[in-house]
Amino acid sequence: MAMKVDRVLTEALALPESDRAKLVAKLLASLPSKPTASTGRLLDLAGRGAGIWGDDSAATLDRQRNEWR
Repeated sequence: MAMKVDRVLTEALALPESDRAKLVAKLLASLPSKPTASTGRLLDLAGRGAGIWGDDSAATLDRQRNEWR
């Protein structure tokens, strides 16, 4: 499958820019407009990560930020 995609991409890149734009538009139009899986609500995740950052999540985040400096 990856070989087919690579071959199609190579051929598409050889097209003039206007034809590539039309191809992209047609490909995007072929995708489903709605997500196929139920996305749920963000608030449904509340409490699911309890304890993952240790007893003091603020201190853990501060340590992580300090590592970037």
